[in-house]
This record gives sequence, structure tokens and C-alpha cells, in this order.
Amino acid sequence: MILLMGVLRNDILNGNRGNDILDGGAGSDILNGGSGRDTLLGGAGGGDDTFVFSEGDDRIDGGDGFDTVIYRGTPQRIILSGIGTVRKPAGLGLDTLLRVESIIANAGVPNNTIDASQSADGVSITVNLETRTLVVNNVPNLGTLPFTVVAFDDVIGTNANDSIVGDNQNNQLSGGNGNDTIKGGNGADRLTGGAGNDIFDFDLVLESQPGASSRGGVRGSRRLPKFSRSVLHSSSVGFLTI
Repeated sequence: MILLMGVLRNDILNGNRGNDILDGGAGSDILNGGSGRDTLLGGAGGGDDTFVFSEGDDRIDGGDGFDTVIYRGTPQRIILSGIGTVRKPAGLGLDTLLRVESIIANAGVPNNTIDASQSADGVSITVNLETRTLVVNNVPNLGTLPFTVVAFDDVIGTNANDSIVGDNQNNQLSGGNGNDTIKGGNGADRLTGGAGNDIFDFDLVLESQPGASSRGGVRGSRRLPKFSRSVLHSSSVGFLTI
């Protein structure tokens, strides 16, 4: 184990194979714990710190400033949960994030996922993969928490009323329970509702309106851009393949 403390400048701190503690202190620092169960601290002082993916169950506390965790080196997808953890590929560990504002996945691997299904009761999410934004609403004792999320493809919502918007990738978007609004964007998307009055908004079929019932509905578009195949699932209308 090593203990490294930064100074007042912009530091680069690297751990080793042990369970290290790295504290960047003031300044905009870059921290990489290496393998092991590391504790990475951005520190006070308002710096914008960057934490680099490494193997192991790491605890990452960004501290003050706008702090970013980069997972570009992962060989497979990551799963960002609604309770502040990131599941890395099999065998590489689970990170716990605190006071981190930006999470960057590896754009070179498919199906990086935001999974908010374990969120506390009453918590909902507002996600827009196109604008790379995630807002977690009604967090107990904290209120609303905004995040920047980069290179994520799929979303699983909470049991509350979520708003989920995809991008140009082939997204898999699931609202879970609650009255959700889900928009796929371009690409061959799979949209799934769950219990609740869900609305699907898609841009693939000219004025396609399969109808609605007391449990949900699908809303179409008036224009037909580039055609692709999507599967829509609602608790009321069953499967619609276009």
C-alpha cells in the first residue's frame, strides 16, 4: 500500500498493486490507483479532478470542483447504477462514486448501461443520451443531482416516472415501472415500458399511432426519416414491430 498526497498544483498520482490511498489535494489532479482496492480523493480547493479506470473495488470521492471518472480502458461495457456505483467488466471490480459529476464510458464497446432500477422509492431519472445528460430527481436529503454521461447506449429506469431519450446508436431503453416517457431517436432501438402509463415517442413510421389504453400508449411521428427496424413494447399494446 502507498499513500500519496498532492500539493497545491495540478498533480498526477499513480498507485501500484496494493490497496492505495491517493489524495490530490488542491488543484486539478489526475489519479490512477492501479490494481487493488484503492481510495481516491480529489480533495478540497475547487480543482476539477480526473480519475482513470483501474482494476479493483475502488472508492472515488471527487471532492470540490467538477470531477470526472474515465472508463475508456475497459474491455467490455460498464454499468452505472442509480445508487452511485459502477460495475466494471467481470473480474475488474465495483467502483463506488461520491461527488463525481461526469462519467465517461468506453465508446469502443457496446451496451454501456445506466441502470437506475435499484434507486430508492420516489427517485426518478431524466436521461438524454444525445445531450449526454443524466438528472437524478428526488434523491433523499440531496434533491436533484445532475451528471454528464458520455458513451452510454442503454438505460434502465426506476420505479417512478422517468424520462428517457436515446441517441443515434442502437439503444435499449427500459422505463421500468411508473409513468414513463421514452424516445428512441435514430437507430434500431428497443423500447420497453413495464407497469404504468407509458408513452413511446419514435421517429420511424409515418403517423403511426397504434392507439392507447388505460395502461399506456405509443405516439408516432409525422415524418419518415431513414428507415430502420425497431421493437416497441408497452404493458398495454404488447409488441409492435416496425
